[in-house]
Amino acid sequence: AGGAGRELGAKVLALDAAVEGKAKEGARLDAHLQLLSVRGASARDHTIGRLLLELESGGNVRLEEGAASDVWFSSCADLLHSRFYAADFAALGVEGVVALRVTRVHNRALRTRFD
Repeated sequence: AGGAGRELGAKVLALDAAVEGKAKEGARLDAHLQLLSVRGASARDHTIGRLLLELESGGNVRLEEGAASDVWFSSCADLLHSRFYAADFAALGVEGVVALRVTRVHNRALRTRFD
């Protein structure tokens, strides 16, 4: 009976450890879900703001998200790199810049003024 009691105790300890591990994994997943929810809400708010800008302009302003394969994306990134002066930011430890996202603004009213 003593051996069976020890065996049962070992199984209970193993189950307790497994439950604790699953609880930690659940807490980690909850934290990750919370982070993703915040990011999703931020992206939603950003998109709504962009769409409202386009709507309120009466269709005169349109925003286009650039991709790295677009010619104008690389032109903007090159312009950013050429205008960045590292000595101005050396005290902050900034050595360079990287263009992660570029948005192209189409303004029909300005286009017709210059044409």
